[in-house]
Amino acid sequence: MKIKIILLSLISILLVFGAAYHLLVNRTERQLKSALEENVSRATALYKYINAAETLNRIREAEEIASRKEMLDVFDPAALKTNRAEVERNVQVELNVINKFADDADILFVTDTEGLVVAKNLDNTLNGVSFRENLLISNAIAGRSDEDIFVLLNKLVKVVSVPIRKNGQIIGTYNSANIIDSEMAKEDFSNFAERASEEKGEAPLRLAFVAKGKVLGSTMPPDLHEALKKFVEGEQQIVEQSLKEETRQHAFILTLAGERYYANIAAHQHLGQEKQVCYLFMSSIDRNLEKLRTSATYFSYIVLIIAILSLLFAIFIEEQAMAPINRFMEGMIELIHGNRAFRFNNEAEGLEGQLNQNANMMIAALLGERLPEEKSAPEKRGREE
Repeated sequence: MKIKIILLSLISILLVFGAAYHLLVNRTERQLKSALEENVSRATALYKYINAAETLNRIREAEEIASRKEMLDVFDPAALKTNRAEVERNVQVELNVINKFADDADILFVTDTEGLVVAKNLDNTLNGVSFRENLLISNAIAGRSDEDIFVLLNKLVKVVSVPIRKNGQIIGTYNSANIIDSEMAKEDFSNFAERASEEKGEAPLRLAFVAKGKVLGSTMPPDLHEALKKFVEGEQQIVEQSLKEETRQHAFILTLAGERYYANIAAHQHLGQEKQVCYLFMSSIDRNLEKLRTSATYFSYIVLIIAILSLLFAIFIEEQAMAPINRFMEGMIELIHGNRAFRFNNEAEGLEGQLNQNANMMIAALLGERLPEEKSAPEKRGREE
């Protein structure tokens, strides 16, 4: 009987625990994962439009710089033909001033209408380089301002190119380039978070720029950044597929430094046909579920405590319910073993008292003894007299 009560209690507790865990914990976990995936996907989609808006701002700023009187004074096409070296020096000095006070880009350079570099800020590393075949700069020479990504000085850079106009004529291009690295990733993410009203939570969004087989920059801490580099080096097909299908964003789950992340990757906007850079948003699944799992652990402990208390209570109740029966059975065993002097306790209360009294009367009748009522009758009459 005791075992049955214990088993029934355990089964009941396990059923309640299982139902509660499924309804509360598992359901909440699915909802949190769904919200995380939606947040990452939303960020990936929004970044494209926010980046386009930022591009327009960068183009306007570059056009203002290209129209500065100081730039137009030193960049003289006629003098460029007669005394190119002097014009190059003057343009470089002006670019250094612009770089210090107006445009803090990593690389600033000016080309003539043939696409040939006139000067670059800080040094002469681009002297003699022609960008005539470059789509971005050829468009600027034709009067169309835009932004593109290409390799410059062995680095992938994001370049804004605008025409320089003097007296209504295009005389060259002004170009502002930033290396695609972690600094750019942090700046872009800051702009994104401000425009998208992104809030930092338990599982913050991370942004990374990736190319085939390498990570160009990210907003991640060093250990996570290195883990992502190893992942991208080993899973190059993810980047290649995204670059081929530039209009799509691809979702996948990856494990970095023992932590699971949900990620979306998409091709960065490029002007030309050749795509080289993707942007990737990701957020930690494990951190997102950390509070839920902590709560689930506490919930399990509470259920365990309840189970122990329930078992103790069941055993206590069983002992209280079975004790009179056990005592009665022990008395019957005494009688069976021939102990005719044994009598049940008439002082017991409740059901046990009634049972003991009836048993004693039965024993007296079987042994031919006077019943307890008969013994008490003369005494009762004596008291009445």
